[in-house]
Amino acid sequence: MEYKPTKGFNVKCISFDNCDLSIWEIGGEEDYRVYWRNFSYTTDMIIFVIDSSDRNKFKSAKTFFSEILENLHETVNLHIVATKVDKNQSASLEELYSALELEKSIWEIHKVSMVTEDATENIGIAQLQQLCLGNGDK
Repeated sequence: MEYKPTKGFNVKCISFDNCDLSIWEIGGEEDYRVYWRNFSYTTDMIIFVIDSSDRNKFKSAKTFFSEILENLHETVNLHIVATKVDKNQSASLEELYSALELEKSIWEIHKVSMVTEDATENIGIAQLQQLCLGNGDK
């Protein structure tokens, strides 16, 4: 199953365990990045998603992540999720920490596979959902 990158915006409203969520998915392309600031002041959480199999976009992902950190309100939880970790050409966690210039003692990168779920390595959709509903500390 191949997923296409988000172009523009997608909005989903879901209810889960008596919790109503409005999820705004904003495309990572440069043309759309300027819009995320409009939502950053009224949000509770940002999930920064990086495609672990596309090393060509690591530099721009690092730039975008830095912009998010510069404008992030202190009450907003920020989580980093690496997708497509099941692909043979996907980057290791070490490569991702290096590409984003992150300290492991401060940040945790959550690996997600939409194809397979190996509890020792990756988190799946259910675990990602719990991450969103739980009290994130990073």
